[in-house]
Amino acid sequence: MGFHGNNMDRMSTNGAGPRLDRLRLVGDRLTTVGLALFAFGVWLGPAVSNLGLVLLLLVFAADPRAWRWALASRLLWLCVVAAGFVAARAYLAAVEMPDSAEQQWKEAVRWIQLLLFGLVAWPLWQRPSRVRWAAMLAAAGLVIGTLVALVSPEGTREAWLEGRFGGYMAKPIAFAFYASVVLLGLAVFCGPTLMLSAKPMGGRRLALFALLWSVLLLLTWAFLASQSRGPLLAAVAVIPLAMVWRYRIVAWMAGVGRGGVLIGGVLLALLLAVLVSPQMDRVQGEAGAIFAIVEQGLDSTPLNSATLRLHMWEYGLRKWAERPLLGWGPGSVEPLLAASGQHALNYLGQPWDHLHNAYVQVLLTLGAVGALLFLGIVAGLLRSLWQRYRAGEVGREETIFLVCNFLLIAIYSITDFRHLNPDWRMYWLLLAGMTFALGRGASEPARAYSAADAPLTAR
Repeated sequence: MGFHGNNMDRMSTNGAGPRLDRLRLVGDRLTTVGLALFAFGVWLGPAVSNLGLVLLLLVFAADPRAWRWALASRLLWLCVVAAGFVAARAYLAAVEMPDSAEQQWKEAVRWIQLLLFGLVAWPLWQRPSRVRWAAMLAAAGLVIGTLVALVSPEGTREAWLEGRFGGYMAKPIAFAFYASVVLLGLAVFCGPTLMLSAKPMGGRRLALFALLWSVLLLLTWAFLASQSRGPLLAAVAVIPLAMVWRYRIVAWMAGVGRGGVLIGGVLLALLLAVLVSPQMDRVQGEAGAIFAIVEQGLDSTPLNSATLRLHMWEYGLRKWAERPLLGWGPGSVEPLLAASGQHALNYLGQPWDHLHNAYVQVLLTLGAVGALLFLGIVAGLLRSLWQRYRAGEVGREETIFLVCNFLLIAIYSITDFRHLNPDWRMYWLLLAGMTFALGRGASEPARAYSAADAPLTAR
């Protein structure tokens, strides 16, 4: 594909004829199209993203350089080990619970699919400039899906919150989380564009200014209207942290900088909007339930969304303690809850298929061994990214955005488990692919970042 600075590519092309160059040019174009389709469809619909992923898979499988690149990565070998563990655990669970064997294998396949981020990382590693436009395409897909839902015939507030809101996503809590990711990206990458300037704006910049503010206001309104508490807690904790890290607001405010005052005002407005949002009424209601649990005990407290989750977590941890190393196997939560006989765990006469807590879910199904394998993969992604950032090979904006995405996931995962759904899988593959590609080091010459991009510890 002819990328500058790629020693592996140069070695493989020595003596190659025009035919090989043409094939690689075609592969490069297919890769670009596949990545664009995949990123644009992440939150728009599975048909688009799956088509893009298939194209990436075909190009990856046909390119020997991609295989050498993958085989040289210890992190991808760890993914192979994790996939083998999940498959083995699913086999044992299917033998033990033959009535739910099909469910065991389906969930195992979904876990393994989360480990395929190398397919997305390969084209991003070749051209790191693709990272930003892939993120922009994903954000555009979410915005378009939101607008389509709003202008649909059932475009009332109740319909699009309870139905196919945000494209093909079925739950407001999922949309709220993805909206917070896009809002995070706007805060990190588009801050200077969102600011008012003392200089007169040209027509192009004025149009971009209006477009970004329209997206910001639309997603902020939709995020608050979703009344989802988990994404709210994650966003309130992470987005201000990202803005402080990105714009060093404390230093700006100390110098009475106009930009710092503006960003500080935006943060204050965001805080006030959150305090008066419908989510806060729900948070206060759940706080009352927590006090009742402390005084009366969990079993004596009436069931609501908070106490139901606590029942699930307590049950999940208790069952995990019976098999702490290997867990009960993927796909085992629903049959276990159905057999528990506890009314709280079979609320409304139907057992839940997950425990509304990703950490408890992983421990129950995959045990401590599986949890450590997946934790090692996440730690490896972040460690490599941070090392490249410290070396000045990755910009501060990209690092902040990716690291804060992982922080959003860490907080959101306390109260929900959507990690095996198609929408989350595509989001994760894009996020992990970006992180792995930038952490692996680019095939292009490293960009010379300015002093403002450097980490604080390097200054």
